[in-house]
Amino acid sequence: MASYNLSALLNSLRGYPRRETRQPNNRAVKYYLLNKGVPTTIAWSISMNELCYWTEKELDEVFNALDLPAGSDFSSLVSFQKQGARAGAAECVKPDLEDIQSSADCLGALCVDRNGQFCVNPKEGFAALSHVWSQGLGADDDNRGLDKSLLQQVFDRVEPLGIRWIWTDSLAIPGGKRALTLLEEELKGTLINAMADIYRQAQHVVILDALCLRLDSTDPVKVAVITCLGTWITRMWTYQEIKLATNAIIATKSGFIPFNTVTQSLKNSPGKYPSLAKTFLRLQRNDELGISLPDAAIGCGYREAWDPLDYARALFPTLGVEWKTNYDIHDAMHKVYLSQKHHATRLALFHGPPRASIPGWAPASFHGLKDVKIIQAGTWESRGMQRSWLTSKVKSIDSSKPGAVILELESETLNGAMSLVYISEQTEKESPESIELFNKAVKEGTAYLLTDEPLVPKRRFCRVGLLVTRFTRAE
Repeated sequence: MASYNLSALLNSLRGYPRRETRQPNNRAVKYYLLNKGVPTTIAWSISMNELCYWTEKELDEVFNALDLPAGSDFSSLVSFQKQGARAGAAECVKPDLEDIQSSADCLGALCVDRNGQFCVNPKEGFAALSHVWSQGLGADDDNRGLDKSLLQQVFDRVEPLGIRWIWTDSLAIPGGKRALTLLEEELKGTLINAMADIYRQAQHVVILDALCLRLDSTDPVKVAVITCLGTWITRMWTYQEIKLATNAIIATKSGFIPFNTVTQSLKNSPGKYPSLAKTFLRLQRNDELGISLPDAAIGCGYREAWDPLDYARALFPTLGVEWKTNYDIHDAMHKVYLSQKHHATRLALFHGPPRASIPGWAPASFHGLKDVKIIQAGTWESRGMQRSWLTSKVKSIDSSKPGAVILELESETLNGAMSLVYISEQTEKESPESIELFNKAVKEGTAYLLTDEPLVPKRRFCRVGLLVTRFTRAE
């Protein structure tokens, strides 16, 4: 029998770094962020996900690097402010309609230089901006273009990188809050179909977030945290901009850091920053894996858009689907699902939004995600989707309150079991008729709960299921 010197082994192990055990700290993180001025929705989401294991001391190290007055309202921050212009006398930069038409004809990048001159596909190359319109660089509401002082501030930032031309959607694509002419709508549709190539071909995609621009650091972890607390990561259009970018860089007060550097740094410490690493890895461009519908659904579930149509339209460049100006949100989401029918069936248990009109088992949009279970794919058929489910008949509704009902279930493993079922707020607001139809189905004995996993034993977190009505063929 072999013998071991246990004393020597213990002495050697004392110097060996053990894996750090981190405990959830959700509540403390949420209140810490709220006290710092982080909007409630962001504070709640990030305390449950990206920062759920963080301590207040670790957060202090990040916030101490922010050049921000105490009590600042994060939601009102801007990236750049107009300078030196009297009210109503601003000097604006705007391309001619002929310039926009020229870029649409060749699906090219209409770029601008520091002096306000425009060029399609400049030979020197260009950088594309990824920004939030409401933070200062959006199109002028009166259709005058972009204030020249804003343009010069952008170039003050990016010129040290050798950038002489920039592409920004607020100048290159007709938009803003005013109504567009028929020609402008057609040009906008054409140029949306060019966006994928523009972001792929850009020498840099420069991420401009008002909060990150106040971070006096390029430390990868600090940049990751502040990016998650900012507005840029909450917008629909910025998802496709980062997913398509070949060389994305994040601007901070003290310089730039490649998005890939942030991702790799988090990836190298997954035990310390597990949720934060997952968020950035999902956003990082990956040509080997491509972009699947489950990837896009999770990536866009918490994002917002000023125009509801953008919840679908912003996905088209990402998925390589051609946009047409006559699409409404229902047509657009149907096209999104048709682009990846196999992956679409994996999203049936996407909880938050109501169901689509076609296909009826799919979410109406990816906006409003509350929970999701990505399931094994089914078969998309003309009258629905076919796959195996764990099925429980709903015998009765015992009681209900806003947002929840208690159901009496019956199945091979359950008989008379009571289950608390949460109904999403979005479904209650946007599709109350579906709840009424389900109540009717329960009375008629045709209501069922479909799940992808057993309902027993009990567990801490909710399971995601689909309440359906059994179709009965008329005789």
